[in-house]
Amino acid sequence: MIFISAGQKINTLTQSWCTPQKYVDAINKFFNNQIDLDPCSNKDSILNANNNYILPQDGLVENWNYKTIYCNPPYGIDKERHTTIKNWIKKCYKVVRKAHSFRCGMDST
Repeated sequence: MIFISAGQKINTLTQSWCTPQKYVDAINKFFNNQIDLDPCSNKDSILNANNNYILPQDGLVENWNYKTIYCNPPYGIDKERHTTIKNWIKKCYKVVRKAHSFRCGMDST
């Protein structure tokens, strides 16, 4: 099961945005406080997933073989890795297809 979240409307040079508390609360409720992986976490994350990929560990190339995954991807262009949100959505799609299940949400506020 993968949950994708967005939510930032501010232009900035940073790629590190934390999921707001109100979304973390809803996500934890949805996943029963059992999030196995946050593949694009950062040092300030309040999500508390069991496993986190934090740069320089690249969540796009790492294994996502976990039961519950929460993904709040960077929404700008990562010039160093030449990636965008499209790469994260594609990775989520591949993981869901491989797992033969579909349960995905995206917050676009």
